[in-house]
Amino acid sequence: MTKEKLLRIKQELGDMRWEDFAKALNVSTATMMRYKEDPSKMPEETHQLLECFLKFLEEDLTDETDRGRSELKGAVVQKGFIGVLAAAAVAGALPVGLLASVTVVPALAWIAGVFIGHDTAPPFFRRLFNRNDDSTKNQKTQPPGKEH
Repeated sequence: MTKEKLLRIKQELGDMRWEDFAKALNVSTATMMRYKEDPSKMPEETHQLLECFLKFLEEDLTDETDRGRSELKGAVVQKGFIGVLAAAAVAGALPVGLLASVTVVPALAWIAGVFIGHDTAPPFFRRLFNRNDDSTKNQKTQPPGKEH
């Protein structure tokens, strides 16, 4: 991540305030200012996250009108960069190539399990998938009108 890329993300989000940018990354404003001055101080996970978000913006996946960018900015401020990318992935709004990039970010790796298959999902999601599979099987085997 370079200074130019950080500024581009900020500009694409309607000149988002640095305080809001920091909140969206879940860091303090002082930490954000350090990242702004020297992006090499940014942890690798944050670097990957912002690179993925920039790719998301470059894919023209959002409405490029002022209203669309304002809505995206609001979502980023409210849910953070991770929340927006996760919601876009779950909604099926990310192309496969970008989806692969997003799953490199440790906080978003669970998305691979959802899209690739539940065998690769973290244990919580495997249990959830198995429970849903079991309940679906039970529903199918019960005779009509005999549900509990």
